[in-house]
Amino acid sequence: MNTKTRYFTRLAILLAFTLMVQMLGIPQPVTGPLINLVLILTVLLLDIKAAVLVGILTPLIALWRGQLPSILAPMVPFIMAGNAMLVILFGLGKKISKNSRFRLLFNLSGVAISSFIKFIIIYSSARLIIPLLFGIQFSEKILMMMALPQFITAIVGGIAALGIYNFLSRLKLTNL
Repeated sequence: MNTKTRYFTRLAILLAFTLMVQMLGIPQPVTGPLINLVLILTVLLLDIKAAVLVGILTPLIALWRGQLPSILAPMVPFIMAGNAMLVILFGLGKKISKNSRFRLLFNLSGVAISSFIKFIIIYSSARLIIPLLFGIQFSEKILMMMALPQFITAIVGGIAALGIYNFLSRLKLTNL
């Protein structure tokens, strides 16, 4: 199988898994980490571009599926931006640490830093930007959904992705 075929096959599998998770209607405390797992795993198995694509599609699917309440439709571009920053920052960190003896520490730091930036983008958008642009004031309950849970689900998903990637590496299943 040539490299392009493997690349697009992996991307299709990761997208299919993402779609399956979102279509099952699993509660957010489970869905969030699984989606973030896929985002980080896509960077690890493919590249940043593929992960950005997945990160752009997930909030659209969540809105369409009803997992993201319709009142949060104005948040979709900001969730996309948060997902994009998560994978871009993690991916850049991965590139920097590629030949380092401390690769695991770099990757864990990358997950933490990129998760925090994603949280800042999403929360500040819900708290400041959406009210300024659209005059929409979200309830405290909605704001809480856009706050700490975003950080926690990104951290949990990222750490799980590193574990899965490590396992796949030991089985020699990560090379394109």
